[in-house]
Order: sequence, then structure tokens, then C-alpha cells
Amino acid sequence: MCLSDSDCRDHETCAASGACVCADDWYMSPLGYCIYDSSGACSGCGATGSYGTCEFVTSDTEMSCKCEDDWYGDACSSGCPIVDAMICSNHGTCNDSDHICECDTGYIDELCSTLVAVYSADCARSFTIEDHQVCTEVYSGRYAAECEDGY
Repeated sequence: MCLSDSDCRDHETCAASGACVCADDWYMSPLGYCIYDSSGACSGCGATGSYGTCEFVTSDTEMSCKCEDDWYGDACSSGCPIVDAMICSNHGTCNDSDHICECDTGYIDELCSTLVAVYSADCARSFTIEDHQVCTEVYSGRYAAECEDGY
């Protein structure tokens, strides 16, 4: 318990809870003392908008920002669904402003993991295009019916 910073060790401050905590940019090592993040590996980690915690990796000096599920980046501030270690199932792009996957042509659902029906000939010969659908070439020689924008 502490009443003021003078009750704490080097690089620690007295928190409102009465506990000594590491000062900004200093982190509690597994050995129980505060060390400075000289590598910058934890810069921004745990700050507002970050979904990570600074952790020690293999020693009492090597640190990294460990991200919560579906978050990534240096300070764990980028986030979209991750499936099998691939952001947006590797079939989409993460929109970091709203954290939603924008799926590649031919893929749907929030994870971009479902491939819509794909045909080898052009759409008109393979299936009927319904109202508000367009025929799109998904990749070389492969087509799919997709909804028009807004549908």
C-alpha cells in the first residue's frame, strides 16, 4: 500500500487504489520491477482504442503487444474477424474505421468466408439473373450473380 509516490520504488507511482504501479512507458516485469519499453513494442498498447496488453515474451526485457481475438496491428487498434489466422478469411479487406470486412467479389457473410455460386460460362448462359442482380466476373472465366449496390 502507498499514500504517495515516495512510498513506491523507482519508476513507480502511487495509484488512487493505493497500489504502486509502473509509470507511463514502464511495465512490470515477471521479476517484479518496472522496466522501460526501449524498443517501443508496447507503444500505444492498452491505450484508448487499443485492444491489447503489453506482455513479456521470452525474457524479463523482451515485450510485445498481445492482441485480443480479432484485433491486430502494432497497438492492436485494427480489427476485423480473423479466421485461421487470416483477416477476413483472406477473401476481403478490413475497413479499420468501422471494423467490418469488405468482401472480395464472389464472397459473402461477415467473415467473407462463403463463396457464392460461381459458373464457368457467362451468367446469361448459366443461370437467370434476377431483379437487382448483376453478372460479375469473379476471376478469369468464372462468373457469379451478385446484388446491385443497395440490395
